[in-house]
Amino acid sequence: MNKDNILSLTQICERIESKATLLNQPDENSISLIARQLKELKIQVQNLENSTGHNAALFQEQLEKIDKERLELKEDIQSSINNISLKNAFPRQSTPIPDRNVLNLNNALHHTISSNSEVEIA
Repeated sequence: MNKDNILSLTQICERIESKATLLNQPDENSISLIARQLKELKIQVQNLENSTGHNAALFQEQLEKIDKERLELKEDIQSSINNISLKNAFPRQSTPIPDRNVLNLNNALHHTISSNSEVEIA
């Protein structure tokens, strides 16, 4: 609730109470004044109720948005934890294991070079 709205409602109620004594000696002016003040009070109360309802709807919308973002963040964190766990379970080797054919070719080349004292490089 807005403090200004509370003050204005209080002031209107005080004016109505002060004019209520005029009802004991009714005349056209005092009755119309009270009726006008009652209408004014009703409008302000309706505005306050609408404002409060609107604020509650916005608040609920924000809560739902925050809850959705919280769930997405929780899923992202869980996914990151799972990825880290997988990386730790299967650590990456610092040097890759060479292919068997590459090893055989390397050994054959080394054997050829060591058996021939002179090797021409093209």
